[in-house]
Amino acid sequence: MREEAASFIIDEIERLDKTLKAFLAFSKPAPPSFSATDLVQLLDETLAATEVQMVAKGIRVEKALSSEQAYCQAGMDQIRQVFWNILINAVQAMPDGGRLTVEADCRMQDKEEPVNQDLMVDPLRELVIRIGDSGSGIPVEQADKIFEPFVSFRTDGIGMGLSIVYQILKLHRAIIEVVSQIDEGTTFILKFPCIDRL
Repeated sequence: MREEAASFIIDEIERLDKTLKAFLAFSKPAPPSFSATDLVQLLDETLAATEVQMVAKGIRVEKALSSEQAYCQAGMDQIRQVFWNILINAVQAMPDGGRLTVEADCRMQDKEEPVNQDLMVDPLRELVIRIGDSGSGIPVEQADKIFEPFVSFRTDGIGMGLSIVYQILKLHRAIIEVVSQIDEGTTFILKFPCIDRL
C-alpha cells in the first residue's frame, strides 16, 4: 500500500513539474536568438528525427519540400521545437497508422506589409509549410481552442504544446492556421516571412 502511495506521489510531482515548466515557457518565452536560418533544411532534419517513431506506428511520410533555400530570421532551437511539437501531434493523431504529408515552398505574398528593419524581412516573399495527418480530425468547437493554454483533448495532455507553438511563432512574426475535417485529418499551415540571404 505504501509503495503504491509513494509511486502515485512521485507521478503527481512529475506531472506538476511538467505542467509548471510548460506554463513558465508559455508565460515568459525566452527571446529568440535570431539568425538567418534555412527553415526547409531545419524542417527536413526535424522530420528525419521522428522517422523511426513514425515507421514503428505504420505512418507513411509523403514529402514535397522546395529545393529553393528559404532563409528566415529565426531562433533555430525554438523553431525546431515548433516543428517537433506539430509532428508529434500528428503522430499521436494516427495511433493506428496513416499518412503524414509535409510540404514547404516559397511564394510571393498576396499583399505588401511594412518591413521590419530589425528582422530584415522581405515583405514580398514568404515560406509556407503544411504539415498534415490523416487522423480523425478536430471538431470545429475544439479547433477554435487548440492554441489556448491548458486546453487539451487527450487524456495524457496538459494543453500547453500548441499554445507555446503559437507564442514562439508570434515572436517570429509568423502565422499558424489549422484546417481540419472529421474522419479526414488535420493540416497545420505555417507562414514565415523570408529574408534576403546575406
